[in-house]
Amino acid sequence: GKSSKASKSIASFFQPTSKKQSCESAGEPAKKIECEEAPASVDEQAQAGSASMQTSEPRLLSVRFGIGHEEHDTEGRSITLEYEDFIVVNLYVPNSGQKLERLKYRLEGWNPALEAYVAGLEEQTGKPMVVLGDLNVAHADADVYNYFAPHLKKQAGCTIEERAAFTDWLSRGYVDAFRHVHGSSCAGAYTYWSTRANNRPENKGLRLDYFVCSGSLATPSDATSSAAEGEAAGGSAPKALRIVDCYCLPDLTKTSDHCPVALVLA
Repeated sequence: GKSSKASKSIASFFQPTSKKQSCESAGEPAKKIECEEAPASVDEQAQAGSASMQTSEPRLLSVRFGIGHEEHDTEGRSITLEYEDFIVVNLYVPNSGQKLERLKYRLEGWNPALEAYVAGLEEQTGKPMVVLGDLNVAHADADVYNYFAPHLKKQAGCTIEERAAFTDWLSRGYVDAFRHVHGSSCAGAYTYWSTRANNRPENKGLRLDYFVCSGSLATPSDATSSAAEGEAAGGSAPKALRIVDCYCLPDLTKTSDHCPVALVLA
């Protein structure tokens, strides 16, 4: 039988031109829609904030701000949205600073607290997690246009420590959805370009924006067995959500130093 669940697109209202796009391709804007929810968390003094918008589907069950630690929740960097089939954590992760003055805080404070929060939610609810936003790390060489430059080891988001911490997090049951879809060798798909250096025209960028998903969303679905089980029970068995596509939209906006990214689950 057919799945009773419709496709769900998170954090972007743009449909891909195909189910699986090439590394460099961008989606086509969908028709204009009205957003019913727009929860926001902002700290003007820290110049940080996050916001979420959505349509009526999928149905939003709850919204919470922060990650449960007062010391990390004063800058408006996190919104958690719970849906029937998954949970979204929308983030603006702290930058380590031009002189890496916040690197220790990032590695020893924020990262462990966030990872414990995400793992705790998944364990408590049994729902897969989708962590998205500007995660302020360029994880692999393919995520940096000048990966060979010696100064990168002292650049926020590109330090050995930040990259290793991200690798460690992924090793504990999570996947980088973009890499899951496009592979580790796909280069040139960036989400950030320095406006000060006017790097966008020559695509001298970094990939700092991600969808980090529970590993269950990346496992192959067994459509045949699901259909057989559904027929045996006299009905159709619901199919678990899986990652269908993940892509960047570099041509969608030219006024920001970041571009939107999109994830499709079905």
